[in-house]
Amino acid sequence: MSLSGKGAEGGLARGIVHRATQLLRSPVFARSNRRKPVEVVADRYGSQDARISIPEFDTLTLDQQIKLSEQGLFIIGSARSGTTILQSALNESGDVFLFGEPDFHTDPGTDDFGQRYNAMHRLYLNQETKSSFCPRFFRDDASWANYFLHLTRLYKYVGAKIVLAPKAEPHIERLFDFHSRYFYRSRYIFTFRKPLDVVVSLKSLSEYTATTRAEFKDREMSEYRTALIIYVRILRLFIRMKRNFPFVYAAFHEDMPGRFFEDLQDEVGVDLTRAARYYSDAKVRRYDISRIPDEFHGVIADITDMYEVLRREAQSGFELAQIEQNDNNIIEARWAPLGHTMRKSDLVLEALRGVR
Repeated sequence: MSLSGKGAEGGLARGIVHRATQLLRSPVFARSNRRKPVEVVADRYGSQDARISIPEFDTLTLDQQIKLSEQGLFIIGSARSGTTILQSALNESGDVFLFGEPDFHTDPGTDDFGQRYNAMHRLYLNQETKSSFCPRFFRDDASWANYFLHLTRLYKYVGAKIVLAPKAEPHIERLFDFHSRYFYRSRYIFTFRKPLDVVVSLKSLSEYTATTRAEFKDREMSEYRTALIIYVRILRLFIRMKRNFPFVYAAFHEDMPGRFFEDLQDEVGVDLTRAARYYSDAKVRRYDISRIPDEFHGVIADITDMYEVLRREAQSGFELAQIEQNDNNIIEARWAPLGHTMRKSDLVLEALRGVR
């Protein structure tokens, strides 16, 4: 299944975004029954294995846990890659409810989720829709897990849009571990857009506070570098989840809507006949390489090559995704596309971290 998402996220001022994100996790909204800090252990992937326990889920029977996992539907992507428009399109269905960036994997789990979540979206100035409003199902509010469980009784699929901004890089492994534990059999749709378009779209040249040319240059280089690093990390996360989770799909900007919603409708068994109407090619901006510093032209070309490999593999149905690959295999004729892309991404990340 090949899907393509068009970037529809609004350009909010950094200060508003930061305050809203902090508000969702703010202790001001967290009650005194906040869960104790969890133990953190680094695993072989370098992740911080937060041994999180969600009591609302852990007390379910095994059959109930499996059913809950199978009702999950999540959109994952970088900012400006088409996550918002895809969420809106899927929320058009009466069988789907997707939260907008609730960050369940880092939520404190306190029983005031509805208040915090709605306050965050009010601060964003978002109008109330399924994507931005949590209905008051409980008299005294509740944890996100209780809202999730309640919604699974009302909708066939429940989930969220997960946007991985540069500041989210430290949480990527935690996201993987969290979803492995509680949502292993959920549906995951990764949104991808050409890396140049994503990076330039993310860049807001009007928000600098630099006072000297040198300071301006340093900040510009840092922001391009971090945006490209998170793009590659998301690409790697997709390959890892595609190989390890049963239902993982890719949505590609250039191919939307195409047959995406027809294929997805067959896959999940819900009516998505109205979803394609959310897409309009006229609203999509494309950019020229001249918009970014020369120092990044080579790495942009490398990341674009990886993007195109994923796009071709998606179009062919990701054949041989499970073929065994070894990082020490130097025989090029034996490289599989996904394995080679993972090796190449290591080199690209190394190069990006060295750019100054």
